[in-house]
Amino acid sequence: MLAVTTAQLEQWESRDLVSPTLEEPGQSFYSFLDLISLKTIQLLEPCGVDDSKISRLLEAIRQRISDVEDRLVHRVLTIFEGRIILAQKNHFVDSRAGRVMMRLDLDDLIEAATDRINRDSPDRTADQWFDEGVRQLAPSGSSHLALAAFQEALKLDPNRLEAHVNIGKIHHREHRLVDAERSFRLALARNPYHAEAHCHLGRTMEDLNCLDEAIVCYEKALAVNPRLKHAYYRMGKACAKAQLWDRALKHWNQYLVLEPNSARADTVRRYIQELSVAAME
Repeated sequence: MLAVTTAQLEQWESRDLVSPTLEEPGQSFYSFLDLISLKTIQLLEPCGVDDSKISRLLEAIRQRISDVEDRLVHRVLTIFEGRIILAQKNHFVDSRAGRVMMRLDLDDLIEAATDRINRDSPDRTADQWFDEGVRQLAPSGSSHLALAAFQEALKLDPNRLEAHVNIGKIHHREHRLVDAERSFRLALARNPYHAEAHCHLGRTMEDLNCLDEAIVCYEKALAVNPRLKHAYYRMGKACAKAQLWDRALKHWNQYLVLEPNSARADTVRRYIQELSVAAME
């Protein structure tokens, strides 16, 4: 910890070893680099190091640490849905997920994509922008152009719920999980009874390792639409990860009632068999 007295600050400032970043009447503000300098002086002075050597050392420190300070400037600490998220240009650190989530910086890409599609058709309506986004979601399309189109639709119609959902799907598909979570929550803020949005949010929270929240999301999805088949499957997966075996079996069995012949049905039957065998041991 850095603990300095007012007298020390005034003494070091008078000797030009350190100076406030900004001065106002009655106030002094110190940068990160200033604080490092103050700590260095505090450690060296009791050792009898003279001012000229301290000054040279501080200059060397300033040169070496300037890039660290630049990186710190780009860090933003936010609180989102009860979690602390440290955001930098290309990644997030999520306190609840307990891991770093890499992401691309999309701002420049989306801006370039928006310029491109604006040149092609500058006077589109919200519906036309939305349809363009859907078209770009096809295998032959571009996710960046799709994001740009959906965002243009939202500029014209901020309550276009499906645009938020589709943006969330793109973010999730490309592993930008915090961005996906934000988009699905924006959709649900506009319609809290949107079963698909709850289910997509649940999958995102599951991937963020927030299993309790994921299960709540799937419960909400099924409360809105009790026949939402893939919600039963995902609920079973989340409950199994949380070691809630009975609930996992219940939801997987319900999935098989609704989808006995799906491509996923055999996998679900295997899950059920494995859990049943484990329970008997």
